[in-house]
Amino acid sequence: MKTTGVRWVGKIADSTDYGIEMAVQRGSVGRDHVAAWAGHWVLGHTFKEAKWKPRILGEYNYATGDSDSTDNKHGTFENLFPTNHKFYGFMDFVSWQNIHNVRLTTSAKPVKGLTLTGDYHLFWLADTADLFYNVSGAARRTGGYGIQPANDSFVGSEIDLVATYQVKSFGAVQAGYGHFFRGGYIKQSLTATGSKDADWFYAQLTFNF
Repeated sequence: MKTTGVRWVGKIADSTDYGIEMAVQRGSVGRDHVAAWAGHWVLGHTFKEAKWKPRILGEYNYATGDSDSTDNKHGTFENLFPTNHKFYGFMDFVSWQNIHNVRLTTSAKPVKGLTLTGDYHLFWLADTADLFYNVSGAARRTGGYGIQPANDSFVGSEIDLVATYQVKSFGAVQAGYGHFFRGGYIKQSLTATGSKDADWFYAQLTFNF
């Protein structure tokens, strides 16, 4: 299997930036012919003249799924080197495979060295005839997960709030909170075992050498 991609980034104006990335996969995996692709589109604007330098950003990520696991055609995009943390939610529930992801972001710098960021993610499976993949790219198959074509495609949504303070050039302090709201796909898949929304807190120190 081979992956071919292109990345294009730039500015529309001094304060407005954009980015586009596309990747296509062709070849074979075992006896299956591979035909998959993925894309990333982002548009952001920074209010440079405003006091807190607020920034807003809209992003859409997509990766194909496999509509039929028995037809010797592999349609699931393979996330070759998963680096999903922060890209598809800090809580690490989702991989860039068989997914629609809408992300809305805002940030501000109220005082020198402090950056406040808020992310809101929405997730849908690209194809419910395929599986729901975790952050490492492995398919979820336990607890009721599996190929569930009759399920709602909406996986859920996630909100992430992060505060980062640059103490000095050599160090930073960061704290964050995340909440994942289950969608119809998760609720239906885990009906027998039960499920609930998830919360996540963290704090970290970073030192640069």
